[in-house]
Amino acid sequence: MNKLRFLLILPVIGMVYSSVHARQVNADRAGATYSSFTADAQQLMIESGVLLNTDASDIGALTLRFGLSEHLEVQAWAGSILISDAETRWSNKGIGVKYALGSLLNGRAHVGILGITQTPVFGEGSETTSELLLLNDIGFNSAWSLSTNLSFGGSWEHDGASGFSFSTIPTYALTREWAVFGGYTHQWRENQNDFIEGGATFLVTPSFQIDAAFVYDDLLTLGFGIVAAF
Repeated sequence: MNKLRFLLILPVIGMVYSSVHARQVNADRAGATYSSFTADAQQLMIESGVLLNTDASDIGALTLRFGLSEHLEVQAWAGSILISDAETRWSNKGIGVKYALGSLLNGRAHVGILGITQTPVFGEGSETTSELLLLNDIGFNSAWSLSTNLSFGGSWEHDGASGFSFSTIPTYALTREWAVFGGYTHQWRENQNDFIEGGATFLVTPSFQIDAAFVYDDLLTLGFGIVAAF
């Protein structure tokens, strides 16, 4: 269950696909990195999915993103249903704020920051956590791109439970619709494992994306999700 909760804090892959093509959905899912791009001004984005492994299932993982301006978005994490042999409950809820700092290298590299706080509601969930992340996306050419996140944060309740993590995910755009990715996350945190991941996304329409991914530390977790922009 602890591994599954961690995957909820860092959702399963912010695709750089939209950093090398025209801005479309600019999704934060499917993986361990968040995109440095924000939702467009007055644009609502809905991201949701499921995570499955032999220990537990996570169903829903609903995130709402809304662009307040060209560079600023707010996020609301509505939580999800966690199902295991020990219990079934609603996961932590949270809020987030993302700001796009700007671009470098003639527009090929983009930088942003993101702050997230998640907390139990009505006595459910685990414990309150916060994360502050530095986000970077860079497009090398029309196919290859790289997303990296450096984050610091952790639990409010336990000393020593906070720390740094670093995630990097190269992405290859097979076509304008299909992209594949793989990645690695290293964590300087108490009781947290490094992990590898991979998967694919498919842009069904310019405003609707589906994805499938896996994450492996000492347990294989499969993830499936959608992103819709309005």
